[in-house]
Amino acid sequence: NFFLMAGLYAVLSSAPRVLLEGFGLSPIALGWLFAGVVFIVFGAGLLAPRLSARFGRQAATSAGLALAAVAAVALLGLMLVDEVALGSFLMIVPVFLFGVGIASPLSSAAALSPFGDRAGQAAALFGCSQMAGAACGASLAAILSSDPVRGLTVVLAATSVVALLLHVFSRTSRRLIGDHA
Repeated sequence: NFFLMAGLYAVLSSAPRVLLEGFGLSPIALGWLFAGVVFIVFGAGLLAPRLSARFGRQAATSAGLALAAVAAVALLGLMLVDEVALGSFLMIVPVFLFGVGIASPLSSAAALSPFGDRAGQAAALFGCSQMAGAACGASLAAILSSDPVRGLTVVLAATSVVALLLHVFSRTSRRLIGDHA
């Protein structure tokens, strides 16, 4: 969840600059777009338990992480060929956000479920790691490049791919350990 929050907060901190400075949107238009972000992430969060019930938590989490990673890599690819336009940005970023909206609550539940007897402590530590990820993602997007599109796309691609790889690795290692136990 550290990496998901890093990517999410990179979007939340960099998108205003991208949209206002890079694409010339008005502050009112930016506000409406950010209102839409709430519905995308919230809607995905409502869908996540249904996906988990139907396909299993691991598969649903994998799907959310894969959506986020594919969207982030697509945006990075467009940035590398200097083709990021307002339309492509507005089509790709919501896919990333939808993937995060699915994966985040499911990975949170998975991380906290073994610690029912210490729920308060576990949630505090988990929240701290999320906020650390958020701070790292927002900071990295600003530090990596003076071009907000470049900084954002690099952070999104890196964090979402690392999150997906860590998830796949943890699933694989649990299977291997389970096979030898």
